[in-house]
Amino acid sequence: MRRALNVLQACHAAYDIVGETEIYNCTGNPHPSDIEAIVNSMLSDEFTTSYQSQSLIIAGLQPFWLMAEK
Repeated sequence: MRRALNVLQACHAAYDIVGETEIYNCTGNPHPSDIEAIVNSMLSDEFTTSYQSQSLIIAGLQPFWLMAEK
């Protein structure tokens, strides 16, 4: 319970309105729509197309300190 309150406090400090997307952004967890897009791409696209689209999605999910290392 305390962890949930801490997450809500952090989200409130970072955003004016706290919603589902803000919670996922604040905790660093991938949004379910991103996971769904990755799985759908893996199941339906060719390998190279799927790999390229996943690379773009994952690059958007990485924290800024991991992106700076590349």
